[in-house]
Amino acid sequence: MQRIFINELKPSMVLADAVKDSSGAVILPKGTTLTEKHCAILDERGIKKVFVEGLPISREGTSFEGMDKKIDERFFAAGNNPLTLKIKDRIKELLS
Repeated sequence: MQRIFINELKPSMVLADAVKDSSGAVILPKGTTLTEKHCAILDERGIKKVFVEGLPISREGTSFEGMDKKIDERFFAAGNNPLTLKIKDRIKELLS
């Protein structure tokens, strides 16, 4: 599973989680196999990112190793605060 930007969606990708609007109403349910129409609906509704099933997509010019190092550098000054460490781990999880 990976959280990706709407502009990275391709038909035949499968939603790993339901997509909801700002009021919590389901736009598309978990397990939906996306079509061009679905992608257009999400874009029209202002949805920025969704979770999709499968292996991580390849993003040119980025690597998780590089992002991982930058995240560690940004959180270095926060020390070992347990809450801050959880936030850092969650960010890494969402980016992987």
